[in-house]
Amino acid sequence: MIYLLKPLCAVLPAAILMWFLYGRGKGLSISFKKVKWAFIWGIIACIVVLFSLGPFNPEVKNIFNILCFSAFPEELTKMAIMLVLLRRFRCSNLIDVLVICGSVGLGFACIENLLYVLQKSDWIITSITRAISSVPGHFSYAIIMGYFVYRAFNVVQTKKQKFFNLSIAFILPTLIHWNKNAFIKLSESNLRLLIVYIIPIVLLIIVLKILKKARKEAISKQQIISNDTVIE
Repeated sequence: MIYLLKPLCAVLPAAILMWFLYGRGKGLSISFKKVKWAFIWGIIACIVVLFSLGPFNPEVKNIFNILCFSAFPEELTKMAIMLVLLRRFRCSNLIDVLVICGSVGLGFACIENLLYVLQKSDWIITSITRAISSVPGHFSYAIIMGYFVYRAFNVVQTKKQKFFNLSIAFILPTLIHWNKNAFIKLSESNLRLLIVYIIPIVLLIIVLKILKKARKEAISKQQIISNDTVIE
């Protein structure tokens, strides 16, 4: 029974967020097949990062190592995949961009969580703590990336504005990710550890509101187009 519960507890947080993210297709103009492939590419990204950096990951943890061997390569790999997929899928609506980016983030979080939980003896505590920190964290970073990438290619006009938004799309999630990991690995204070779990929850609330607003706007546009078509 335990061999079924461990992987189930590991993938459940990502599955719940994935269900909410896709939202039964409401407001989306992209197919579920594209969303599925975005999730799969997120899994591939995680495997590539973990197995390529694993042999070089230093035993001594400091601020610099945490950046170089976790936050920076993980967010860079995810963003590169997002940009390729968004271009290939020709996503132009905000909700489409957010769903594709969020799917990449959840694919990454799902396989990372699975690998962590399966190798831990205290897997129940690990599952709970990662369900309220790491999984929502990766999901939130991806949505933040998607939001600023969308602005870079669909909202702002000048090259400087595009560069600024693309820079924020990468730098902001990386900094948050870096600080969270640093608190976890270097902090000996229970108060600081509490902050580690509060930050992902606050981020999750913010990005869920962004998703909700983007979905409503997309549905409204679809209704307007549908009404105009009927009138014609």
